[in-house]
Parts: sequence; C-alpha cells; structure tokens
Amino acid sequence: MSAPEPYALPSDFGAPEKRPIEHLVRQPTPPVVRRWKSGNTAGKTVFVALRSANPLLQYLIYTQGWGNKLYALLGLTAATPHIGLLSPKQKLLVGIAAVGAARQIFWCLYINESPITVLDATHITLFNLVADTANTLLSFTCSAWSLGIQQLVGSAMVAVGSIIETGSELQRKWFKAKPENTGRVIRNGLWKYSRHVNYAGYVLWRGGYAMSTGNVYAFWNPLVHLWDFSARGIPVLERYMSLKYKDEWAQYSQHTPYKLIPYVW
Repeated sequence: MSAPEPYALPSDFGAPEKRPIEHLVRQPTPPVVRRWKSGNTAGKTVFVALRSANPLLQYLIYTQGWGNKLYALLGLTAATPHIGLLSPKQKLLVGIAAVGAARQIFWCLYINESPITVLDATHITLFNLVADTANTLLSFTCSAWSLGIQQLVGSAMVAVGSIIETGSELQRKWFKAKPENTGRVIRNGLWKYSRHVNYAGYVLWRGGYAMSTGNVYAFWNPLVHLWDFSARGIPVLERYMSLKYKDEWAQYSQHTPYKLIPYVW
C-alpha cells in the first residue's frame, strides 16, 4: 500500500504555530454506510410476501379447479378439464410465474438501493399478480396436455429476457459500487447495446410468458409495458439522466443510439 498523499496547502496558508505532520496528511475516508430509510423494512417485507404468494395462487387456480369453475360461471368450457394435477403446460406456466417472482425478490433484496414503501410494494406486486393471473386464466382456452412450438419459443424468450434484465441490473450495480466510477455512466456489458436494456429484457420476458399461454390476448401485457416504457418511462428517465450526468450522458447517447431494443429503437 502506498504512503498517504499529503494535502497541498494554499500559498497564503499561515499557521501561528507549528503543527504535527499528522495534520498534513490525508486520513483514510471512513466507509459509507447505507441505511434503509424509514418504512423500507416494512415495504420489503410486504414485497417479498406478496411476490412469494403469486406462484402459489397460480398453482391453486389449476389444482383446485378455480379456473374451470370461473369458466363455467361465465358459460364457457375450459379446454383442459380439472383433474387435480398439473399438465405439462400448466407446470410450465406456474414455473414461469415462480421464476418471475424469484427474480423480483432478488432485485428487491440485493440489487435495488432505493427505499420501497408499503404502498410501492403493494402496487408493484398486485400489478404482477393481476398480469400473471390473467395469463393463467387465458391459458384455459387452449389444450394443456402437450408442449408445442409456442411453449418452446416462449420458454426461450423467458430465459433470454430474464438473463438480460437481471444480468444488466447486476452489471450496473457492480459498476456503481466501484469508487472510480462515481459520476460515470456504465457503457460496457449489456449496456453498450441499449441505454435501457433492462427494460428490453423485461418486455421480452413478459412476451415469452404471453407466448407460452397459447392465447394471443395474453400479449396485452408486454404490449402495455412496451407502450409505457416508450411513451412515459424512457422519456422521463432520459431527461433525468441528461440533467444528472450532462456531457457523460450525451457521449453515452451518441455512442449507444438505441434507447430500448438494440438495432431497432
């Protein structure tokens, strides 16, 4: 370890008496301790609890016959009868819901550094609950006894989208953790392909989930996210980043022209 670097004293500095040399050297900077803001513990607890309950609900809709009963109540006939066991397609859809929940819980507990209020946690988890339950109910319109091309393609989209979203957010977290990157914008890894590549990964994951249901109406969810990111989320975030990072963001935007989907937009 190199010796501490002495402070450069100003030319007009004058001390009435001699001071020990220890006052002229730079003392080690104490580590920054991040503390959860008030209410964040409760918010994270609610987030984890509700997100964990999501795949369980999807499982019960299939195994307890709740989906079939709802179809009968609406005067419809589900394409897959209730037998108390999960068919291959139903296992896949419950698995996708579980993967989504696990990834968001990991994000909440490890990746995210911003406080989460109980209201925020409730809003995020309930929206995912509605979206996943809609996929589960829409899947009853199609036979669930075999996995077809839609499920194979959907599974691939889910896998790639999950890797892109979680992987890019981990890369950004590790980049920001290094002191030499303070005030800088990450440009390497997945972020060199798109300025909001994590959003692209999320849309791809949601698209794969919709594809796996076998019902075209399930695509309402990824399309809503695509519209929301394009019309609201990205413009707001782009303005915030340009104000915060100024020239650094301008250079990054010129080097990485794609906002969401690499080589497309």
